[in-house]
Amino acid sequence: MKNEIIFDVTQDTDGGYTAEALGEDIFTQA
Repeated sequence: MKNEIIFDVTQDTDGGYTAEALGEDIFTQA
């Protein structure tokens, strides 16, 4: 069985990025 996590990535106004996993409680910034 293959599991996938799909992230919605957006670029912030300060030049960084934020990513949020769809359907999961995962959020990160870079």
